[in-house]
Amino acid sequence: MKYIKESLKDAKPYPTRYIKEGIILNANESPFDLNYNDKDRIRKFIESMNFNRYPDSSQNELILSYGKKHKLSKDEMIFSVGSDGIIEAVFKAVITKNDKVLTIRPTFTMYKEYAAIYEALFIEVDLDSNFNFTLELYDKIVEENPKLVIICSPNNPTGTTIDWVYLERIIKATKGIVLIDAAYAEFADINYNRLMKYDNVIIAKTASKAYGLASIRLGVGISNPANINMLKIVIPPFHINSLTLGIGLLFAQMDVLENVRKICLMRDRLSLALESVGIKVYPSKANFVFFEASSELVPLLEKRNIFLREIKYNGKTYVRMTIGKNHENDLVLRVIVSLNEKVYKI
Repeated sequence: MKYIKESLKDAKPYPTRYIKEGIILNANESPFDLNYNDKDRIRKFIESMNFNRYPDSSQNELILSYGKKHKLSKDEMIFSVGSDGIIEAVFKAVITKNDKVLTIRPTFTMYKEYAAIYEALFIEVDLDSNFNFTLELYDKIVEENPKLVIICSPNNPTGTTIDWVYLERIIKATKGIVLIDAAYAEFADINYNRLMKYDNVIIAKTASKAYGLASIRLGVGISNPANINMLKIVIPPFHINSLTLGIGLLFAQMDVLENVRKICLMRDRLSLALESVGIKVYPSKANFVFFEASSELVPLLEKRNIFLREIKYNGKTYVRMTIGKNHENDLVLRVIVSLNEKVYKI
């Protein structure tokens, strides 16, 4: 990479895999697709589209619809290409070279990539041995005075959440922006919008997880009008295509409580089943389970056309398994149990 800037010389592309067939439980997608009626609405919307025209850069219809559902004013939100688009917009608007960005470890790896892109000093605070948030996080914020603190809760890949009182303490101690990545908040029944009373909080949410709309790549940033205007400055015009804006109207009005309830029940059932065969499972409030594993497990599963996500952390191997449909979860569990003596030390 002859021309790449110094801060990116050791960076690697984010690892994504497009898998067409098999049991695909490696990307934290919803097991529930849209129903026929919703797809029929999309077909009719496509027929009404003017493909020769740019999309509505104001996002007005989507903003009004989402705001009505979630009790937000039109100046308190902005939509982007996935919640990643909101996260990067915060970096664009806030971070200059050598500014400090602080987060936990392990967590969503794109935070570190964005820090490298925008030449920030990236500070990580380890979770404890059970992947819970520690008091060291607060101490480090006070000590380092970062320009940006990022809290993913429930955290990806561990599924752990931060205590509400502790989170507010962190927000009050932070002189810069606190970005809350709430991609999985629905599974923990947490409404981070209540933190908008703090002027340094920005919340990033997504249509990809609980809402089952990963294919359209739509995210929303929620904050006070001043912060939203700041993000508007750095987000390019026409960045969300017309089809995504149209389908986004479904997202704005969807009630996902029943699907979330089903996923949480399957998650807890799977966790108990894995624990019953001696596997160390960490409590998760997201749409996945997180457990200790041998480095042999994921390759052996892939030979059986089963795809989970392997996580390497502090010299150990862990697996993040997205909650699929009941029959998928049961099949994967049976395969893991059959491999148990080979890949686990119990």
